[in-house]
Amino acid sequence: MKERDQVARKFVGSFEQKVDGKGRVSIPASFRRVIESSDPNWTEGLRPTLNIAYGEEGRPYLEGYSVDGLAEMHDKIDRMTPGSPAREVMEDLYYSCVQEFSVDDDGRIVLSQSLRDRIGLDKEALFVAKGTRFEIWDPETHREMRASKTRDFLQSQGADFNPHALLAAETRDS
Repeated sequence: MKERDQVARKFVGSFEQKVDGKGRVSIPASFRRVIESSDPNWTEGLRPTLNIAYGEEGRPYLEGYSVDGLAEMHDKIDRMTPGSPAREVMEDLYYSCVQEFSVDDDGRIVLSQSLRDRIGLDKEALFVAKGTRFEIWDPETHREMRASKTRDFLQSQGADFNPHALLAAETRDS
């Protein structure tokens, strides 16, 4: 696989999308390209599959995975020690608490009322890219919880801190 193909399979960017009264929300166009290219059964004219992991009550966001992305997660879980508490938690989160969606011809999915209620979605949804997955948040909740964590961390590192140093540290620890 070419490096360019690998890059095309990553979710990047943040997008606020309208949610209508029926729970229909448009998947950002760049995210749809990743979903399509990462669905081995998708061809032009067919509806690509998207997986949404919703986790336990109290999790403030939903996680979106392409078909290949969820398969990669499942491969990682399957390599964990069978019967271990960590594996059981991951199985619960990424096998039991996942719904499959077909992206319609207009690039939308319908989030059920129960999924919207879980994360407090009303009229807007914030799609936040995380590389091989993305998160769907209520925009205000994201600003309060996640954005402030990132901002606070960066401020605690000082004005001259370069976030790229985190990559170097992670590489050394591996």
